[in-house]
Amino acid sequence: MCVILVCPENIRPDSATIAACHRANPHGAGVAWREDGEVRWSKGLEPDELESLISGLTGEIVIHYC
Repeated sequence: MCVILVCPENIRPDSATIAACHRANPHGAGVAWREDGEVRWSKGLEPDELESLISGLTGEIVIHYC
């Protein structure tokens, strides 16, 4: 089952939420964000990689487990 989180600016999922999403779909996460007027993304992330990446992102982000 796919899991999608739309996170407004300054709101990020905590470790427990990331772990629950990973359990629901353990095939890796992807995240997309806007930077310098373009959409950027990273895919195939494990929970620790995802947490590290999103902690440094500003603005709205979308996290997708599929």
